[in-house]
Amino acid sequence: MENKLNFLIGVPTITRADLLQECLQPFILNKNKFDTIIVDNGNQQDIDISQLQTETKAVVVRPDKNLGVAGSWNLIINIALLKSFTHVIILNDDIVLSDDTINNFQNIINKYSDKWLLVSECSYSVFILNLSCLKLLEYKQGKYFDEKFYPAYCEDVDFEYRMKKIDKTKILRNIKELNPKIYRTASSSKKNKRLSKSRIYIRQRNLFISKHGITPYRAYKF
Repeated sequence: MENKLNFLIGVPTITRADLLQECLQPFILNKNKFDTIIVDNGNQQDIDISQLQTETKAVVVRPDKNLGVAGSWNLIINIALLKSFTHVIILNDDIVLSDDTINNFQNIINKYSDKWLLVSECSYSVFILNLSCLKLLEYKQGKYFDEKFYPAYCEDVDFEYRMKKIDKTKILRNIKELNPKIYRTASSSKKNKRLSKSRIYIRQRNLFISKHGITPYRAYKF
């Protein structure tokens, strides 16, 4: 009998069902190994999500509204806590991981067991969070990533900066073993003009400065 893996994989998605299907292909090939949550913020109908659910043994959650990045990540985390997982591995919906990478997840977790946050060289397109640190970062019941940064941008820097102020040695960035074999820099704003990067980023940057007194860049370099 295989040892039970102690992590939950989470994939938030919106307006990119075609890329989600590509993202999930390695998990389809390894469907008996991984517990996976798909947060479908767009209630997408242009592919059969239910078929993907069957092929990957994933659970698909369809919120009544777009939760945004932070809200989706918090939902995945809370599901993992309810199921007694020790870690979450969260992916962008537009990346593709190699079979070697996904089959090495548990080894990576074991290798860096003293760390709270592991981030790939492609930033938060792939990251691993140790759930043991969450009580230190919970700003409201069940809330860890700040959902005021809606729908996107700066929620990752805010979370990491708060973690750094507790103990920056618990963060490990640029982990090559987590890198996707396909990485895209295009965002959902390409398909959804309401997610205009420049307009939203300026607002989120100002919110970040109001909250922390420094820019997101300075917090990233802290």
